[in-house]
Amino acid sequence: QNQQWLTMCGLTLEQMKNQVEPEYAPVRKLHLYHCDHRGLPLALIDINGHIAWSAESDEWGNVLREDNP
Repeated sequence: QNQQWLTMCGLTLEQMKNQVEPEYAPVRKLHLYHCDHRGLPLALIDINGHIAWSAESDEWGNVLREDNP
């Protein structure tokens, strides 16, 4: 039945396959959250030990500084 529908539209299965993008498979990245005693994040560290993100907060949790290289 699907083949009939494609034929009625003037398409072949091969043409349909060429229109569809290959499956998107993103690369997974693992990071470690480094948090302070309040649970606020201080840094995000990748598996190579590099800091991917860091921040400094005041006593109330307001962000004073943020670094996102």
